[in-house]
Amino acid sequence: MFSRFHLDPHINNTIANQIKEKWVDNFFNGLRGDYLIVKEVDSFIVGFLLILKKKEDYVIDLIAVDSNYRKLGGASDMILHLESLTDQRTAIITGTQVGNMPSINLYQKHGFRINHCSYIFHYHS
Repeated sequence: MFSRFHLDPHINNTIANQIKEKWVDNFFNGLRGDYLIVKEVDSFIVGFLLILKKKEDYVIDLIAVDSNYRKLGGASDMILHLESLTDQRTAIITGTQVGNMPSINLYQKHGFRINHCSYIFHYHS
């Protein structure tokens, strides 16, 4: 995993996974996110794309693909589906860690450009 939670040496993977699970739970509880695109293979959910609507634009808030189905085009399929729902005036915005080269490569393959970089620090007491 390349998320900032999974890369933080002070957050174990169990906690990092729980953070991501809660993130998605918040969509189903109506607390975060406006749309969810799901990728299925043989009636099995192998990935999802959580989307926020910001004015006229869409923000990819969280994207995940089961580790057994990565590099098979599922993430691209979900991004292409989102693109098919938008028009030329609509921006699709996303973010990832500067060290997350698989995500950066995926987004650049779909025409995304790096606009700015910032650092997020986790406070550990």
